[in-house]
Amino acid sequence: MFVANELHGFGKSYNRENNTLYVGMWVEDKWHGQGKLRCNNGDFYEGIFHEGKRHGRGKMTYSDGTVYEGDWHNDQKHGQGCLTHLRTNARANGLWQNDIFVE
Repeated sequence: MFVANELHGFGKSYNRENNTLYVGMWVEDKWHGQGKLRCNNGDFYEGIFHEGKRHGRGKMTYSDGTVYEGDWHNDQKHGQGCLTHLRTNARANGLWQNDIFVE
């Protein structure tokens, strides 16, 4: 749906330039609210977006099978979350700040 020539509400978008697919909520032409994002490298995110960025609770499944489930802030792992490596089953479960595991 468009409001004032901007995407608003539920919709999907495929970007041919970077081969990404987004399905979810939009506000003022930006991903905002619950959504799903498939990236060109095979990464897949499902969760909350804020003004076009991962922000809030979400789950990222990376192309190698590694999974991060937890809090995001401004497109970075930030807050409580758990990263599990598929091959080794090693886990980093706890506090993240700016994409770095703290404790």
